[in-house]
Amino acid sequence: MSIPIQVQLFDAFLGSQEGIHSIILPDVFSSGGSKNLWIDKYGRCKKVQGFAKQNSSAVTTDTGASATLCRALFPFRSNASAAFTRRLIGNFDDGVNESEIFSSTDSGATWTFVQDLGAGSIGTVPDFAQLGNVLIFTNGVVAPRSYDGTTWATAGGTQLGAPSPTAGATGNLRGHYKWKLVPFKSDATRKIGSVASAQLLLEDKQASLAWTADTDTDVVGYEVYRTTGVGAIFYFVEYVDGRTTVAFTDNKEDDLILENRGMEEHGDAPPSGIYKVEAHKQRMWYFRTDTATQRGYWSDPGDPDSVYAENNLEFTDATSMGDVIVGAEGVFEG
Repeated sequence: MSIPIQVQLFDAFLGSQEGIHSIILPDVFSSGGSKNLWIDKYGRCKKVQGFAKQNSSAVTTDTGASATLCRALFPFRSNASAAFTRRLIGNFDDGVNESEIFSSTDSGATWTFVQDLGAGSIGTVPDFAQLGNVLIFTNGVVAPRSYDGTTWATAGGTQLGAPSPTAGATGNLRGHYKWKLVPFKSDATRKIGSVASAQLLLEDKQASLAWTADTDTDVVGYEVYRTTGVGAIFYFVEYVDGRTTVAFTDNKEDDLILENRGMEEHGDAPPSGIYKVEAHKQRMWYFRTDTATQRGYWSDPGDPDSVYAENNLEFTDATSMGDVIVGAEGVFEG
């Protein structure tokens, strides 16, 4: 039986590979001269037709109209309204003193200026991740940014001021303590936690707390949370009824609060200078700063820009000392 002869013509090679034949396909696959060729796993070649230009004019900076390079693009979709808003987010910089964020609602045909990140962000490699309706942006220089389709801002919410603790009468507290407050609303929802109090050392004492009332008239009271004398996790202590009630005496032993609810609404902003961000199992994970190159921080569940500083892991062992985290891959579970 004769063996059929297959003839295949190549018209896609450019540069030094122009006119080359099929004998050295492995070289063609990684050559420096071919720029519009795709080869599948069977060695079959196809010509890549290229891309159609989307925008009629080049993107220039908002200040100075300087020519730019596109550092990154991210498709963002918010389900916060019935319209299902879709936007393309782009980071462009001019290589000199302007690194800017733009958004597009028509797949990049036109762009709207959002924010200038400053000269320090020139040439940085940004990272994006979305959890729910919130997009998080990081680039290793600026504080992480959040975007909900309307507002672009530094990540982190507006917190109630820290409660002020003082030593009181003889009591059950012994150790180093911190407190946080969670304003409780009339619809039975919680706001984010307050700023943490200063640490207070107690020796067989009670603690007296005082704070400034939340100005939100939907608030009907406060949940008081406290660490143990030797720990860093905040546990529920007591509910204080009334928005204008701004004092509480804490005398509850550590063993009792360990059985209570752990805080999940810390409200603290993620660390500044984060390089990488990834959504994973209903939390946003933040990786690597210049001072903590192998550390990852996780957010409170469902709240991507609420990150307690003590919620972190060091991704290191004896063989990876001195390494840095360069990326991460999350698994979103709904």
